[in-house]
Amino acid sequence: MTKDQFVKRRAKFYARDRRVNTVYLILFFGVLLAAIPLASLVPARYQGAAGISYLVLLIVNAAIFTLRGRNQAQRAGFVCRFCNGGLLGIPGDIAVATGNCPHCGRSPFAQ
Repeated sequence: MTKDQFVKRRAKFYARDRRVNTVYLILFFGVLLAAIPLASLVPARYQGAAGISYLVLLIVNAAIFTLRGRNQAQRAGFVCRFCNGGLLGIPGDIAVATGNCPHCGRSPFAQ
């Protein structure tokens, strides 16, 4: 793909990714915040377990985002055609600015 096609596809990808992240985070933290008043209904001897469950939910949320972001460039097709290096985020910005892949130094764009 050409540099212009890459930039347009990447902009669409980022817009879609922002929408998905926004909806997910609103739902996740909405449920989490809605559960806080319910914690007062938990008997005193289980309050510690309720607090630990909130902590576990936050850790699971971080794990979901980490695993989802891993290899995202590969799945979306934003990789260098020579070295398969990911071209999302800063590496993609470098490739657009210089015309060369930051991983291998060759041009990832078709001429």
